[in-house]
Amino acid sequence: MKEEQIRIQMLGGFRISAGESSVAEISKRAPKLWRVLQYLIAFRHKTVSQEELVSAIWPENEGGDPGSAMRNMMFRLRSALASSGIPFGAEMILHSGGGYSWNNLLDCTMDFEEFEKLYNQACAGDITKQAKIETLLQAIDLYKGDFLPNASCEMWAMPIASYYRAMYFKCVNIILELLLEQKSYSQAEMVCKKALLLDQFEEKIHEYHLRSLIGQEKQAAALAAYQKTTALFYEELGVNPSESLRSVYLDIQKMNHNSNCTLEDLMKEWIQSADFPGAYYCEYGVFKIIYQLEARSVARSGKSVYVVSIVIKDDIKKGKKAEAVMPNLKNIIQSSLRKGDVFMRAAPNQYVLMLQSLTYENCKMLSKRILRAHNQKHRAYPLEISIRPITPIS
Repeated sequence: MKEEQIRIQMLGGFRISAGESSVAEISKRAPKLWRVLQYLIAFRHKTVSQEELVSAIWPENEGGDPGSAMRNMMFRLRSALASSGIPFGAEMILHSGGGYSWNNLLDCTMDFEEFEKLYNQACAGDITKQAKIETLLQAIDLYKGDFLPNASCEMWAMPIASYYRAMYFKCVNIILELLLEQKSYSQAEMVCKKALLLDQFEEKIHEYHLRSLIGQEKQAAALAAYQKTTALFYEELGVNPSESLRSVYLDIQKMNHNSNCTLEDLMKEWIQSADFPGAYYCEYGVFKIIYQLEARSVARSGKSVYVVSIVIKDDIKKGKKAEAVMPNLKNIIQSSLRKGDVFMRAAPNQYVLMLQSLTYENCKMLSKRILRAHNQKHRAYPLEISIRPITPIS
């Protein structure tokens, strides 16, 4: 009877299995034991010296007998593998010449090697587009997560994890270009969702995700995803979305208007989409457009429009961060302004307001009202407020 092939998972977790038998790492149970085995598998094409193993697995070791500790570790490891029910468990680790190695004579597959093999096949010059898509789908399906996540802080595992992570996102970017080109929007959406679970700050993947929703005519979902993305980048990284991402937003706004509409239908839709409580909170790109329109209007009409900057000052010495109280300040601003006013988050600790048809004194009074409401809860986070009139554009 032929023995079952041994399968080794290193992407997204660690597991050795064959047929119905398997052994997996339990994160808090004998971690050094598993690190030794994982290290030998990761570098399976060489014999690893005892010194190298000790240095990689016990970098903080300051004494004792490392040779004796390693022999004891190997005995325990072989015993665990032998009792796992996996064929040849006791023969997986070889010892020769004072070093240790993985037994490459065993019939086994390793997911990280299969993943790289598929990536290389997809990048071959003689492959068709359809074959490339199918190969890349296999690759990203095989990538269950980062390389040995429980060893993510180990110095030896970090560069390997970065290598395969970068390869994964190369796969994702290539296949998304192909799927959108073929108008396979639903499939592209699924690829994007999985990739964003691994890294929510990959802006290009967010752009592909929005385009996949546009392709399926999911306007509401696309708009909600865009707003969530811009909020994420504002609040976590303190950056505005790129011009490329903003251009996708304009495409979202153009949806459902490829044919002629009656003026009544358009006005009804605009009123419904503008139904929000308090002042209008928008992202940077929208605020910029409104600012430019107001600046042109001011040049013709001479009306007053002011821009107000409100910055929360950090107290570095006391370890106080402005981000912690920004949501409360947003609520204060939104409830203090009129429906016709507009504001945005310009930086991790800054909001900018646009106030129409108010005098400078009115703006100062409004700013003081916001300051008082803020100080009732967060006096320890002082506000810095500045007021400027819009510069007319002739």
